[in-house]
Amino acid sequence: MYISYRNLQFPVLDLGLFNRHMYSLINFDLSANPLKGFNLLGDHAHIFLIFLAPLYYLWPDPRLLLVVQVFAVTLSIFPIYYIAQHYLESKVSGILWSLSYLLFFGFWAALAYSFHDAPVAVLPISWALYHLLVSKKIRWLVLWLAILCLIREDMPLVVAMFGLYLAVIDRNWKTGLAVIIGSLAYMSLIMKYLLGSLGHGYSYTQNPFGNGMVDVARASFTQPIAVFKELFLSPRNKTKTLLYMLGSFGGLSLLAPQVLLLMAPLWAGRTLTLQYWRWSTIMHYSASQAPFLAVSAIVGLATVVSLLSYFNFFSAKLRKLMIVSISVGVVITSLVVSFLTNNIQFMRVLVPSAYSLTATQKSVYEASGLIPKLASVGVQAPFVNLTSRQAVYNIPLPDGIYPDYVVLVDSIDIWPFRSSAELIRYKDTLKSDNGYIEIFNKDEVFLLKKSK
Repeated sequence: MYISYRNLQFPVLDLGLFNRHMYSLINFDLSANPLKGFNLLGDHAHIFLIFLAPLYYLWPDPRLLLVVQVFAVTLSIFPIYYIAQHYLESKVSGILWSLSYLLFFGFWAALAYSFHDAPVAVLPISWALYHLLVSKKIRWLVLWLAILCLIREDMPLVVAMFGLYLAVIDRNWKTGLAVIIGSLAYMSLIMKYLLGSLGHGYSYTQNPFGNGMVDVARASFTQPIAVFKELFLSPRNKTKTLLYMLGSFGGLSLLAPQVLLLMAPLWAGRTLTLQYWRWSTIMHYSASQAPFLAVSAIVGLATVVSLLSYFNFFSAKLRKLMIVSISVGVVITSLVVSFLTNNIQFMRVLVPSAYSLTATQKSVYEASGLIPKLASVGVQAPFVNLTSRQAVYNIPLPDGIYPDYVVLVDSIDIWPFRSSAELIRYKDTLKSDNGYIEIFNKDEVFLLKKSK
């Protein structure tokens, strides 16, 4: 991730957007985020970011978010290891399953995307699974589920599934019902009073069956075949994505459906929508399902091995050999799927050219250094490093907004322009019609300053 950030491969949307949101938090500012037009707390309830504000105050930099994301994924490996060690009765198997989990293509798709809540969510999810299945410590389970609710406004649905597991599988009806009721009540309050109160509410109406979750629930009874198709078959890329996810763990997840079904709200949220990018294989949305896929595969393998042992199909020694062999096979399948989906970002550390900057990249940093820290600025996609300020705007500039500086680059990532000619026309218009002068022009990087 450091290489990608340094090489300007993380765009203003979303890394710069979240970074500007953190800038608002440390300044107790609930006004609209200038990069999006509204406060992000009115888009998604990323309440966990509030608890990162003290760290951001000490280091107000986009890289803090990248570090937090990497730490979340890294720390989530430990409960996966403990779960594998518990069920498969082997430290070696614990290490192998931790490795296959780390190689999951969804993580590398997410880390290539810069910053998102999906990979952060795996930390509370994985620890919640550990306390649900292994430690059985309800207080710790509830704590991690409460943290999960703070990640995003739809995570309480996942928490409710944990409550359902407690009630139905563990027969702990009292705690299970309390978790279900508490999580759904929290979600209702967040959806009703937080989203929208800050100027915008994320749209959950873009589904094939109507204007909300009630319509989806109704369709599940009146049009079950249509709902099934939307979940898994239409379009085919949904099937492809699901098969890759299951295939990463050797398909063993299907052997423990009681655990796999805990991720049902996440999968439904991805597929029962008209937003096609949500079910894309290479997008970051697969990351949050990783703990469910890995743990269900571990439990499934342990269940089958225990059943075979019960009927004396093999000795204890052969049983251990079988578990280790299958675990090695899962590591291989996880690696193969990562290559098949072209999510092999970890291979970049072996490429020497990744550690050097091009002339254009050097000029981007040179031009950025000419902009005062408190100055207002209009930025293109690659200029995430300039978003730790009060007034920062996407190009093209909003109507009536003329910041102190505008910085453009005719390569790397020219979004939102479709061509170099379009970018040059926009630059010339700023100079001729809006009183900007060009103070930097080097290696296709342009810095314009508003004349007084």
